[in-house]
Amino acid sequence: MLIKVYGFTILNLKILVLEKITFFWTVVLPVVMALFFQDSVTSSLTLEDQKLLYMGWIWTYIIVASFVNGIGLLLARMREYGLLKTYVLIAGGKSPFVLATFVTQLVFCYLSLTIFNVIVGLYFDVFSLNLLWDSLMLMFCSLPFGLLTLVLTVLPLKISDLGTVINIVLNPLFLLAANTDHYNSFWTFMNPFGFINHMIVFLKNGAFPYLLVASCIVYVAAGLFSYKKMNLISYIQR
Repeated sequence: MLIKVYGFTILNLKILVLEKITFFWTVVLPVVMALFFQDSVTSSLTLEDQKLLYMGWIWTYIIVASFVNGIGLLLARMREYGLLKTYVLIAGGKSPFVLATFVTQLVFCYLSLTIFNVIVGLYFDVFSLNLLWDSLMLMFCSLPFGLLTLVLTVLPLKISDLGTVINIVLNPLFLLAANTDHYNSFWTFMNPFGFINHMIVFLKNGAFPYLLVASCIVYVAAGLFSYKKMNLISYIQR
């Protein structure tokens, strides 16, 4: 199984290198957004902790965008085009290919985080190896959300409609997560941006509130259920 996972991971990475749109959304846009779109915010950041906190919010965007587009929407797109069934038949089951998809996105996501950390970290004069380590740990702690994106593979919607809706919804969710008035509410933990931001707090302070535990359980349960129900044939074309 490991050989199959490795083979599909290499294949996926080669395909991913050619995806200029994916590179833009997960690498270029976060850097531009951090340095230029939020000029009024960045100009007020004077303390190192403020700069790291600001960078942490962009980390959440990179991780969410990577997992949503590179796991959930990618598998849904392959299912609609009939490719998922072909790859699963070659792999001999869903597990090797789905696992390879996760590994591929972990590699690409961390590459995106590293590029962001180097460019923005040097710009803010806060770059260190700890920055790379912290973002790596955050990415792995965010895997419950990666599982949750499998829900997108069981929705009976065209990929064009699904992708449009998801990307429209992500922007207000990002803004809502930054609203400190409801920071510890249940819905903030159900918000992927809020969930990952609370993971940052956990990694920094060791605080693991019960709502974060409950969110992890909900995310993992929904993801595993969706994996079990994942159909290899398009809901639209059959």
